[in-house]
Amino acid sequence: GNSWGWNAYDKESRDIRRYDVDTTVRYSFVKYASFFAGFKYCHYDIKTSYDLGVSTMQLFTHRESKKYEEFSPALGIGLLLPLVKNHLYLLFNNSVVFVSTIIKTKATSYDVSLGVIYPVRDRNTTVYKIGYNSNLSFAWYIDAIRTTLAAGFRYQMSKALTNDTSESIEKTGMLYDHLYGVTISVMHRIDFPNKEKAGGG
Repeated sequence: GNSWGWNAYDKESRDIRRYDVDTTVRYSFVKYASFFAGFKYCHYDIKTSYDLGVSTMQLFTHRESKKYEEFSPALGIGLLLPLVKNHLYLLFNNSVVFVSTIIKTKATSYDVSLGVIYPVRDRNTTVYKIGYNSNLSFAWYIDAIRTTLAAGFRYQMSKALTNDTSESIEKTGMLYDHLYGVTISVMHRIDFPNKEKAGGG
């Protein structure tokens, strides 16, 4: 918050909670390359409160709650470079991501000085985005349990599918989004038995 002369003040606080689930199915078409399809679901709540006053007198208060639900299918290709035979690999995955975001906003304001309670504002918005996701990581394969441990770096960029760049952040969720950071993953491998050819060949 900020404070000025005459003991005036403003206070703003924000609480954010996020949950997500990410799944991927991969198919290797050659030894060191594969296609994959994925789906990610993300849900997060943002609660914002703002208060304005003078000394011990509160003049204005605002409360806002936003709920986001994101559905993100993806298609991509992965490359694998062996570094230590049968154990250490360099993985490079690239994919195209389509994001559908449902935003539910509820806000109310109260002007204490005038004794006016502004009506509760409910708004539902759906935003569509398309983007690119890239992941570079080192992976260690443990043959005994058919499991790979990986650690690396991820970068994702997405753009809102709108021609109106003047739309508010509330409606577009920002025209461009950039997400990056360190990743850690565990992958389990399942091998399906080959069908025997007719005649036992």
